[in-house]
Amino acid sequence: MKCKKLFLNVFILILISGNCAFAADSLRDKFIQCAKAYMGVPYRDGGSSRSGMDCSGFVYVAARDAGISLPRTAAEMYKISTRISDSERKAGDLVFFAVGSSISHVGIYLGNNQMLNSASDGPRTGVIISKLSEPYWQSHYYCAGRIINDSVASTSQKPDTPTTTNTPSTTTSSSGSKSSNANSMKRYKNASVYFNFNGYLDWSFYTPSNQFGFWPKGGTLQTEFQLNLWSINPGIMVRYTYPIQSYTNFEIGSLFNTFNLPICLTLHLNDYISFYAGVVLSTGTVASQPQALFGTDKMVQAPIFPGIFGVSFQTPKVRLGSVYGSLVQDISYTHYKAAEGYDKMTFKESLAQGINFSTGISITLPF
Repeated sequence: MKCKKLFLNVFILILISGNCAFAADSLRDKFIQCAKAYMGVPYRDGGSSRSGMDCSGFVYVAARDAGISLPRTAAEMYKISTRISDSERKAGDLVFFAVGSSISHVGIYLGNNQMLNSASDGPRTGVIISKLSEPYWQSHYYCAGRIINDSVASTSQKPDTPTTTNTPSTTTSSSGSKSSNANSMKRYKNASVYFNFNGYLDWSFYTPSNQFGFWPKGGTLQTEFQLNLWSINPGIMVRYTYPIQSYTNFEIGSLFNTFNLPICLTLHLNDYISFYAGVVLSTGTVASQPQALFGTDKMVQAPIFPGIFGVSFQTPKVRLGSVYGSLVQDISYTHYKAAEGYDKMTFKESLAQGINFSTGISITLPF
């Protein structure tokens, strides 16, 4: 009697498992069929209708038609999906791509190294089938994510047992370290190089005599070579800084025959915050002659190889053809010393002379 009951329980378990797997496969097929119904729809940034769709809008609408609830953006889809290896990919899974440290694109995996997606650039745009072996997709591929559980035909936003990992835009728990390491290796294998070109207006708002206002200080051009490695993207940055005025009594003076050349190492925590530190090579007036500390009669000069460190804040990048643009606010500090014959600089004087605010634009060229 016990054997019969045990046999019956095993049979029921096998039957339920088979039905769940069949339901999941059926849901995958439905998802893909709903997605294929939009083939040929043109690309439109922010669009989610037949008049035009962006990448995440296309996946969102196709999933909705299949009865699957997904968030609207590619980054949020990445967060709620379960990370899987490339060997585990099945038709109906999602594939994610990154530019810099942010998820930038999502597609629906079809099998045979192909995906269905809404492309914005290239010889063909809109909802099309693309090969993952194409150079752009191969170099920017990040990982695959599963939204349809194979063991249970779940259509909820979050899987029952999600795999946590370090995402491009958030930091999660250490329980996903294995998946995080896999993603880091993948990003290293498909490492991308970025060139950032920045233009700034340098200014200050504070003087040693506690005067506040907007005081232009000069202009800066910056070039940065950045690698897309791990979760922190290292780089090397060179600036050309040209002071446009002296600040004695806040009056615009003659142009300095000088320039500063900061050479720094950079670390990008994400697309919005980066830190840098290095040395400043100075020539001309700043290096050989004293400079007026604005708002005072005191003279200062830069020491040989003065140090600089700072932080940059950027807005989300906007696609401008084949490049990306953003607004940048930079805050840095460069060390100066009192000129010979003058008293040692006070703390306020050091801050007033050394702190520099730079506001401008950044153009990123990915490779």
